[in-house]
Amino acid sequence: MQNSLSLYVRRVLQSLAAAIIAAALLSACAAEAEPPASGGADGAAPSAAAPSDAAAGESGESGAQPGEPVVREQAETCGWELAALTAEVPELPSGQTGELQDVIIGAWQHTHFDSGSGFEQLANEDIRYVFPSTDRLLYCQHIPGITEHAENAASITLEATKIVLPGGHPGFVVTHWSDDTMLWNNPTDGSTYVLQRR
Repeated sequence: MQNSLSLYVRRVLQSLAAAIIAAALLSACAAEAEPPASGGADGAAPSAAAPSDAAAGESGESGAQPGEPVVREQAETCGWELAALTAEVPELPSGQTGELQDVIIGAWQHTHFDSGSGFEQLANEDIRYVFPSTDRLLYCQHIPGITEHAENAASITLEATKIVLPGGHPGFVVTHWSDDTMLWNNPTDGSTYVLQRR
């Protein structure tokens, strides 16, 4: 009984923390100007990919040669038409493969967390972080009955391995990464997040 009560309290606290993060991003985003509908954050019209880059553009990668950094493009969209990723804990990176400013561009699914007792899958929560660039974040959160497909965009900065968010939010520290998995430390509660590339 005590274990199930402890698990329930932990779930409630995690949902509360997610709601607080969403509220912080919402308040920070209120001060942000929306980018023009016809272009990117700088107002420029989006550029069309060359026909030879069409297949690479669909996967988000350019035709980089082995050993070259992968150049990614990512639209600022939550992609709600695609189902949330659900899986066992992936193979976790033990180091930092590639340059974070190259790897972070893309759409990421927050799939697991560890609050000190091992990794657990997010239950009934669809949380996505979309990085169209290293200075922009779209936070996507769907928790049935709490946040229905909420989308909050903000300008951010990447300082070494720290994602600095506006509005006084403590941000996140990216501790380990590979091309398809990242581990983040949440300084608010000391937990570790697992994010998988979508």
